[in-house]
Amino acid sequence: MRLKELATLLGCQAEGDLSLEIVGVAPLESAHKSDLSFFSNPKYRKALKSTKAGAVVVGYSFRGSGQSLLRHENPYLTFAKAIEVFHSKPAPIPHIHPTAHLSATAVLGVAVHVAANAYVGDRVRIGDRVTIGAGSVVSDDVQIGEDTSINAGCVIGAGVRIGRGCVLDFNCVIGAEGFAYARNPDGTWYKILQVGAVVIEDNVGVGACACIARATIGETRIRRGSKIDALVQIGHGSTVGTDSLLCAQVGLAGSTKIGNNVVLAGQVGVAGHLSIGDGAAVTAQSGVGASAPNGSVVSGSPSFEHARWLRSSSTFKRLPEIFTSVTSLEKRVQNIERNLKA
Repeated sequence: MRLKELATLLGCQAEGDLSLEIVGVAPLESAHKSDLSFFSNPKYRKALKSTKAGAVVVGYSFRGSGQSLLRHENPYLTFAKAIEVFHSKPAPIPHIHPTAHLSATAVLGVAVHVAANAYVGDRVRIGDRVTIGAGSVVSDDVQIGEDTSINAGCVIGAGVRIGRGCVLDFNCVIGAEGFAYARNPDGTWYKILQVGAVVIEDNVGVGACACIARATIGETRIRRGSKIDALVQIGHGSTVGTDSLLCAQVGLAGSTKIGNNVVLAGQVGVAGHLSIGDGAAVTAQSGVGASAPNGSVVSGSPSFEHARWLRSSSTFKRLPEIFTSVTSLEKRVQNIERNLKA
């Protein structure tokens, strides 16, 4: 595709050789003359200077480059769309594999694909153009909205409701038993029956090996447009708001309330019965032990306001020197006090 045509398709302002033929996308470090790459993070300026990419997607404020450019106010998003131009994912051919088990009471929409060794239980309702991957289990009374894709090895527990246009990646588990026990008088643990539901709204993404537990009573709910990365654990009775982002290895204890447009970076842990307000962000490896208000940015374990955490972290690295200085000052004060008494 000519660079000019690609610019029109992506809504970009083109500069340089508009007749350049672009055949693919690649990182700055490995791109060739016929590849499109992108630049938005200053950390990669060295790679930009040495790249062999024929064209680079950049922001409007970018200055200086030997390559042809596609300018856009959001270069990262633009490059994401460019990937789809050259690597469109083919739609699966509607087919029910002969080794798949489908209950006689299951209701399937049109153009549904069920791969080898998948299991579809009683009274399941599957919308149009749904894909169920090899070896996946769809338990009784599950509802799945149209255009949802369930990859291989997923397990969906009884009564789970999944909306339209969702993507469940490999081996994720939706509707597992919540982790809930009551203490017996003799000190042993009594398992609390988990009879609640899991509801996943439209256009939600769930990463590989993530686990979303059903509620004890009531429901666990993931609202529209939220994206959940691999190896995320969402505890029973929790709620994740719209368009929130939970990165890898996030853990939510039971009854956690995550607001809209929240970002939880990798390995964030949130204690139970807390709330994270709309638009809040929690930085990587933070342990949240108190609720965070709307729009806040918190860090650390236990977490607190990010700017204070940065100052505290800087101070923490200097603790040995500070300790030495304080010890020296204490000795000087003691000497002064002794001299005064003398």
